[in-house]
Formats: sequence, C-alpha cells, structure tokens
Amino acid sequence: MFDEHKGATTQGMIRIEKNYENEFEAAQNILGAILMLSGVRLPDRELQLLTFLSIKGTISDVKNRQEFVEKYNTTLNTMANMLTSLKKKGLVKKVGGKHQPTITLPEDIRTSGSKQLKCGLLCRAN
Repeated sequence: MFDEHKGATTQGMIRIEKNYENEFEAAQNILGAILMLSGVRLPDRELQLLTFLSIKGTISDVKNRQEFVEKYNTTLNTMANMLTSLKKKGLVKKVGGKHQPTITLPEDIRTSGSKQLKCGLLCRAN
C-alpha cells in the first residue's frame, strides 16, 4: 500500500487505552474503528449484530439468536435482514452452515469478557 520509493516516509504510533462498561461496548468500538478506516459505514443495528457475532462466534445457534433479539429489542426477521446485508457487504460468511464474521477480534475480548481496550495503531504516510 505504501510505496517507499516515492519519497520520505513519516511514521507514528497512536496508543489507545480506555475502559468500557462491557465487552460488547469495547468490541463495538474496535469494529467501528476498523470499519471507519476501511471506509465502510454501517447502521448502528448492523454494527451491533456484527459485534455480537464477533464475540459469540455465530448467530446460527438458537440460543445466540434469542440472546441477540432480547439484548437489542429486535425481531428475528429484522435480524435476518441485517444478516443478509452484512453478507452482501462481505462482513459475514457462512462456514459449515453457521454465519460467522469475517473480522476477528482479539482473543481476550472474545473469551474473557475484557472491558479494557489497549491497542496501538502504526500509521505511515509518504
């Protein structure tokens, strides 16, 4: 992406450290930043579904679908429509009969319920 033959390169590190209410809020902020940097815009509800998928691993299990519907006060039909939209955008894929996100979150957020976000972003510009 960066062509170092065209001139000088400037490099910097951005450090982020923030505490969140829960792992869903932390994950939603990480995914939102990744999508923003990629130029992808999602409605809030689709971002919530993508976040939920990223933490739970799939929405195909009945238990996970019901949990999402209750947590975000929505319906199964609305969730199915959002899932279709996320698949069209390439953010969800079907693997072994289960819908899974194409973006993987850090392991500590997905498994330990981490509420703290610490990360660094290396930026280079020519």
